[in-house]
Amino acid sequence: MKSCCELKLIFGLIKFKKAHHDDRKKVKEKNEKEREDDDDIPLKRLKEKDFDKEEKDLLMMKEKEKSKVEKKDEKDKKDKKDKKDKPGKAPNYEGSIVLTQIVFLKLLALVYLIAFTSFYVQISGLYGTDGILPAKNYMSYVEDRTGPNKVNVLPNMFWFTEPINNFLIQIFPSLQKYDHQENLIHLVCLISILFCMLALLKKTKFLNFWTYFFLWISYLSITNVGQTFMSFQWDILLIETGFLAMWFCPKKVGKYWITDDISMVVKDLLVWLLFRLLFASGIVKLLSGCPTWWSLTALHYHFESQPIPHPLSWYAHHLPDFTKRFMVAGTYIVECILSFLFFSPVRFLRVFSGVFQVVLQLSIILTGNYTYFNILSTCLCLVLFDDKFLLQALPNLPFYFLGITKKTLKKHRELQKGQDDNGFIKIRLQYVIEGIVSAAIIVLCYVKFFPISAIETGKLPFDLNGLKSMLSSPFFLLGTFVLFFSGLILNSLRNQRRMGKADKRNAFVKILKSFFAFAFGCTMFFITLRPFFHGIGVETNHVIPGNQVLWDPIYQKVAPSHVVNTYGLFRTMTGVGGRPEIVIEGSHDGNTWIPYEFLYKPGNLSQAPRFVAPHQPRLDWQVFSIPFGNDLYT
Repeated sequence: MKSCCELKLIFGLIKFKKAHHDDRKKVKEKNEKEREDDDDIPLKRLKEKDFDKEEKDLLMMKEKEKSKVEKKDEKDKKDKKDKKDKPGKAPNYEGSIVLTQIVFLKLLALVYLIAFTSFYVQISGLYGTDGILPAKNYMSYVEDRTGPNKVNVLPNMFWFTEPINNFLIQIFPSLQKYDHQENLIHLVCLISILFCMLALLKKTKFLNFWTYFFLWISYLSITNVGQTFMSFQWDILLIETGFLAMWFCPKKVGKYWITDDISMVVKDLLVWLLFRLLFASGIVKLLSGCPTWWSLTALHYHFESQPIPHPLSWYAHHLPDFTKRFMVAGTYIVECILSFLFFSPVRFLRVFSGVFQVVLQLSIILTGNYTYFNILSTCLCLVLFDDKFLLQALPNLPFYFLGITKKTLKKHRELQKGQDDNGFIKIRLQYVIEGIVSAAIIVLCYVKFFPISAIETGKLPFDLNGLKSMLSSPFFLLGTFVLFFSGLILNSLRNQRRMGKADKRNAFVKILKSFFAFAFGCTMFFITLRPFFHGIGVETNHVIPGNQVLWDPIYQKVAPSHVVNTYGLFRTMTGVGGRPEIVIEGSHDGNTWIPYEFLYKPGNLSQAPRFVAPHQPRLDWQVFSIPFGNDLYT
């Protein structure tokens, strides 16, 4: 009996030990399986008593390997995402014009804001039902004579007045008592002002094609219904600039802004527009044969006979005679000679000519009320500069004023640093050499064309017939072709090289877009030749290939839209024999007549002129022109 009990006890102990051993084995296998299957074992398990030192070391090694793998995976994912969302690498910053595009578009938005605001406060008096030239009457007049072709003859959005006003009256019934045409003009101006403000915001997402398309079509509409009061050259200049600006918006790829092919071509078209404006404005003064322009005495009369002088005009009028003659000669040099440097392949010469153009525009702002015209001209001069020059020449304040953030400026300055490889001494030496060359060019121009003897006597070393022969020469036209197309091709090649790996498009898309951009540039160039050469008195039908067959018909189609125009300001000097003024008087009894004083036009001799610009009082401007014999204004 005893031996039987002992035997049972022994078997029980063996069974218990085996079960205990099996349990431990199962636990160990389970833990190993967990370590193999689960990669997220927390480090706190290291403190558990189940693991010995070797297991702890093994777990630590696995954790380190896992951490390395995770970091590598995260880095690979980030690199893959960056590669997908942005160019392969940042484009080469040397010669970049991305910041120039942003500044140009924002300054143009400011000009639009000035123009729309100035026009808005004059709508009722000029174009309302009781206005001087009611828009409703003019639109009816055009429709009666053109019929279904009215949109082509006078393109504007106000042909759709009735459906738009019916919709607005359903929302605001009180509008029914007002003139429908006037209502829509007010509405278009207000929406345009809103778009201008959006474009001036710190965020650049509103610098796009559709924003500037709406601004362009809006200003084209009010100009085409504006009749006499919207017939100034800066109005059509703003329309042409606005049309090109639609295609000049930079494109954002990832976190980088880039200049695409069409923007680069439009940049050359804007340079060509600036050349046409300034060269024509300078050369027509001489081609008109006006004695004051040929004798360099035009500024003896200009400051007091301009439409609306301001207080500083008086001081400019009393400058020494030699100084004013010297300034006229300087105007010819800047507008007629330095403008050819716009197309120079040398960056320094382009910047040099652009700086002098800006100085000329600022001097005009300081001596007269010329609305937004000189601000717009300065805006066009920006296309002669690149980002590097703007960041070096301007403090941060002008950028902040245009809504460009500190972060954006910092990013562009960081991109620029990698391009300044030259040492401090080399850079300063380069500036000195460029300054000497600039001074030499100006001195040479004065010595060759306007020597001191010519400035003192008012007798220039060339005559009108020689000037006309030079402009009619085939070499002048050929030179125009070479200047434009050489600049177009060189700038496109530079842009392709600058983009490098940043441009991820396939070869076919690149070629297709480049071809479209080049075709657009050529078309715009050829249809601008006729108005440009016509404005300076040169016949081009026999020298421009396909002019009468192809380019003239295209020009006739687009002329009502003012996308190409003729320029040439101040051909002859007014007020040489004095400043005649129209006086409008009114009377209550028919016996006592009292003169009506204009708000801005000079009238009362005891009242000093006022600063008006950039606002343009259009009635005051046109009344000024009546004494000079233009029947349109009467």
